[in-house]
Amino acid sequence: MDTLTVKQALIAIANEEKKPPYGMCVVRDVVTAFRENKEHHLKDKILARSPFFAQKNKGAEVVVKAKTERTRYIATKELSENNKWLNELCEPKGMTTIISELLGFSSGFFTDYKNGRRAFPDHLKNQVKKIESQAKEILAEREKAYQLKIAHGTATRYAKGCRCDLCRRASSKRRAGLKRMAV
Repeated sequence: MDTLTVKQALIAIANEEKKPPYGMCVVRDVVTAFRENKEHHLKDKILARSPFFAQKNKGAEVVVKAKTERTRYIATKELSENNKWLNELCEPKGMTTIISELLGFSSGFFTDYKNGRRAFPDHLKNQVKKIESQAKEILAEREKAYQLKIAHGTATRYAKGCRCDLCRRASSKRRAGLKRMAV
C-alpha cells in the first residue's frame, strides 16, 4: 500500500466526517496495517469508502508468506583442524585481541572462529601464521609490562605509588629533572 494514496483516502474520509485531517503517524499506522495484514479501525473505512482500494483488492491474490524459523548455530564439540589450531594459538589471555588488532578484524570474529561458530578458512590461517611470531612478541611485552605493574603497584593509601627503591629513585630523578628544567 502506498503512503500517498492512504493519506489521500484519509483526507477524503476526514472531510466527509467533517474532522481535521489525520496526522502522518496515523497514516503510517494504517499503511503498516495494510502491509502486515493487521487490524486497524481506519482500514475498514478506507476499504469501504474508496473505490481505488476496492478495485485493487479484487484483483489482488492472497499470498501467504511462509515464516522461516531463525535458529542460532550451536557449536558442537567437533571442531575442524583450523579451528583447533586457532584455539590452541589463542589459548593465552589477550592473544585473540592481539591477532585481531594486527589483522584489522573485530575480535568477535576470532572468538567465533575459536569457539567453532564459524569455519576458519585456510586463507585466514595463512595470514595468522605470518603474524604469529609478531603476536607472541607483543603478548610477551604486554605480559612483562603487566608483571611490572603488579610488582610495583600503582597506588598506596597515600596515592603516592610504590615505595620500593626502584620507584623512589625513578620518581626522585624525575623530580630532579623537572627542577633543573624549571631553573
